[in-house]
Amino acid sequence: MDGYNCQCKPGWTDNSPNRENAPGRSCKKANICASIQCAKEAECRETELGPICECFSGYVDISRQHGMAAGHVCRKVVNECATGKHDCSSSATCIDTADLFTCRCRDGFRDESPDVVNRPGRVCVRGLKF
Repeated sequence: MDGYNCQCKPGWTDNSPNRENAPGRSCKKANICASIQCAKEAECRETELGPICECFSGYVDISRQHGMAAGHVCRKVVNECATGKHDCSSSATCIDTADLFTCRCRDGFRDESPDVVNRPGRVCVRGLKF
């Protein structure tokens, strides 16, 4: 024994060749992401606040909509307006958003959709807005 004892700081692992008799001589930063389960379309990143999962480029993070932490539910970015994968009225304009799309009745049409707040522009009727 050397008359003193070393110990690796929290967040570091002891990589010393003789950990039994001479611990803490060689410390390596622990991979805190090793135990984190991110979505397959995401990667773990170490931050000052701890590990976080981030969706890859080309994917949008919709984890909160599923009551989960960031990076656990990632959806491929799709422009539903460009691909025609929307249910907007033919008298509405489709507007692509980060997670899906929204619809807006064109000028000269009023929105009579059953759920104007959450799903506008599905039923547009010619006439002035009231």
